[in-house]
Order: sequence, then structure tokens, then C-alpha cells
Amino acid sequence: MKKMIFLLLLLVSQLFAEASKELEGWYVGAGFGRTYSLTTFMKDGTFSDDFVQGSGKFSMLNYLAYDFSYALSAGYQLNKVIAVEFDVVDYGNLQDDLYSQMPVSASINANLGYNFFENQFRPFVLLGLGYMDTKGNHNSLSNNLFVLHSGYGMEVYPKDLKGFGFRFLAQSDLSFKGEGRYLIESQNYQVDMLIRIYASYTLGVLYKF
Repeated sequence: MKKMIFLLLLLVSQLFAEASKELEGWYVGAGFGRTYSLTTFMKDGTFSDDFVQGSGKFSMLNYLAYDFSYALSAGYQLNKVIAVEFDVVDYGNLQDDLYSQMPVSASINANLGYNFFENQFRPFVLLGLGYMDTKGNHNSLSNNLFVLHSGYGMEVYPKDLKGFGFRFLAQSDLSFKGEGRYLIESQNYQVDMLIRIYASYTLGVLYKF
């Protein structure tokens, strides 16, 4: 009985190794979609009176902008589960009541997923770190950000297309900053936290070499 279990485990491990080896290799992709940015200022007290502090109640000012984006990706599939991926996202021309910006991010990510239905479907998640240049015109907001990059999506590789596939991807870049003084609509405010989120939803194509 033990010998049978050992042989079964050995067979499964060999099949998994062969499947992983078949999936190894480089891939590239490009996509186009919809994007938005959210800039949030948080402070203890109210923004109507900059001297009201310690109230125990946080106030927020939110600035939201929309545009279209495109994304480029290149990576290497290490095995059936893990890939290392480099992503570049151009979030378009974003304009709100606070300022205008044309942010572009570049990040290195772990791509974790699993293949189903004869390797034709692969749900996955992305997680990594990156750098962003917002190219903004606001004097008190930095244009150079270190960001947390994350995302999730689905890849589809129809067998008849021989290496070509499709990808739906929702991804974002997130930046936090602590206390600081910022110019907000012609008024200077002491802010406890600044949060900047850039997100995109793209549909694209992939090719595996």
C-alpha cells in the first residue's frame, strides 16, 4: 500500500513538473482601457477652519478624475503558478478641480495564478513595487512617487491561436504620505495624510514565446 502511494505521488509530481516546464517562457502584452485617479486629503478637524484640531473626527477632501489608459507588460513564466512581470501604465491626461497630471508608472511584480481547462484559462493576481512620474502642475504635490502596485485579472489562451491570448486586467498604483502642508484651492492646509490612487481597467492581448 505504501509503495502504491509513493508511486502515485511520484507520478503526480512528474506530471506537474512536465506541465510547468511546458508553460515556462517569456511573454509580452499590451492593453487599452479606462482609468481614474483619486487624490484624498485627510485631517483631524475641518477644512473650513484650519485651526480646529483634536476634534476626534477626520475630514476628507476628494478629487476624482477620469481618462483612458494603455498598458505594456513583459514577463517570464517560472512555473505553473509564478511569473515575474514588468508593467508600464500610462494613465492618460487626468484633470480635476485641484490640478492636471499625466501619470506614468513602471513596476516589477509577482504574477501569481493557475491554469485551468488545458491551460486555456488563467486567473491571476499582481503584487509589486514601482515608481511613478505624475507630470502634474501642482506646486505642493510631488511628481515623483514610490507606489504599491497591485491587480487581478484573467488570461485566455485559445489553443487555435498558438501562443496568442487575451487579458482582462484591473490594476492600481497606491501612494501614501504623512503630515504636510498643501495648497488646496487657494488655501494652505495642514494635512495628516495624503492618499493618491491611480487605477485602470484594461483589455489587451498577450503573446507567449
